[in-house]
Amino acid sequence: MAGYIRQSTYTDGDVIQASDSNVEYDALVDAFSSSTGHAHDGTSNEGPVIGLIGDAGLTTPLNKIVVDTTGDSIGFFIDVASVSTNQINVEDGIIVPTTTNDIDLGTTSLLFKDSYFSGTVQTVSLETSNIKANDGTSAMTIADGTGVVTLPSAVFTTVDINGGTIDGTTIGSTTPSAVTTSSLVATTADINAGNIDNTVIGATTPAAATVTSLVATTADINGGTIDGTTIGATTPAAVSTTSLVATTADINAGTIDNTVIGGTTPAAGNFTDITATGDFTTTGDIDGRDIAADGTKLDTIETNADVTDTANVTSAGALMDSELTDIAAIKGLDQGVATTDTPTFAGIITSGNVDGRDVSADGTKLDTVETNADVTDTTNVTAAGALMDSELTDIAAVKALDQGVATTDDVTFNTIDVTDAETTRTNIDVDQAGTALALAIALG
Repeated sequence: MAGYIRQSTYTDGDVIQASDSNVEYDALVDAFSSSTGHAHDGTSNEGPVIGLIGDAGLTTPLNKIVVDTTGDSIGFFIDVASVSTNQINVEDGIIVPTTTNDIDLGTTSLLFKDSYFSGTVQTVSLETSNIKANDGTSAMTIADGTGVVTLPSAVFTTVDINGGTIDGTTIGSTTPSAVTTSSLVATTADINAGNIDNTVIGATTPAAATVTSLVATTADINGGTIDGTTIGATTPAAVSTTSLVATTADINAGTIDNTVIGGTTPAAGNFTDITATGDFTTTGDIDGRDIAADGTKLDTIETNADVTDTANVTSAGALMDSELTDIAAIKGLDQGVATTDTPTFAGIITSGNVDGRDVSADGTKLDTVETNADVTDTTNVTAAGALMDSELTDIAAVKALDQGVATTDDVTFNTIDVTDAETTRTNIDVDQAGTALALAIALG
């Protein structure tokens, strides 16, 4: 395939020859050739892959095939009343109509030839004139007009036939008719006449019958013999049998497993089961147990003894779950809590006092006291407005102070020593003799 490749590149001022244009146009012609033109396969110079095929000459085709790259499907659209309508989609492993019960496969006059399926074919209605087996043999035919189904042969688990005939016998007829069959299996059979193996059905006189096997829920045999034993005879006769099943048996003599029936002396016997309606007495053990001794012990045990019974457990001195306010707390107890014990707890909550103190109220008060509170701490004392010893020049003089020494106080001193007479005189406002204040000032 020939894709389009640009042949020339021009800039302003170039001289364009006819040959240049011819080469360019020839490349375009080759690219659009109907047989050898560009492939639209998405490769270089071949154009993009076409994702839509539609009505020729229309920019918005109504009949089209659209490739859905995102949904991985191909949609087929048909013009329905001037609307492009999606009819079917081809997806991974499935051809699916977009609307249920809308798309026909063929028509009554234009039919597909053959179809092959390896899975299940599901349909609401099936119209056919012939159904064949895998080898092509006709298995069933259906007649047009009447709908009569003809089966060469058929095997059914159950059949409900309400009319018609089978081998010429009318189904549902009130009058019995003869049936000829090689084999007949019935759960129940009501045969009122005829004969079976030459025995007349419904006859008043019994007739001999020879059968290979006879299974009967009940049998009323009034005469004849079974294994040489006369039926209805007044004199007992010996019977040899491999197996005998009887609802009740009255055996008055003879032996069973060499044990004499009716003997006054006990004899050993091996039995699978023993059933007795009266008392059973033994001088030995049964399954290695002394039944009499075990019975005596059982007499002291209450009926339906239950070691989990509340009364039994309580009388044994145990503490019942129902007697505990908090069973989970008791089961989780991991230390002694008697008055003589010293237990450890994560916390204690009480509604009363401890040693006469309301612990909750005391705790609230303690919350306002700093950790490791120290009333002698310099910061605390200073913050409280107290004067620290360290702030005094002469703590002994302060402690000995016995009069006010503020500027408004009258003070009395024994002697005042002045190191700067002039300054002192000025500060205390007295003359040099000091007579105005009657002070005796020793001037240096």
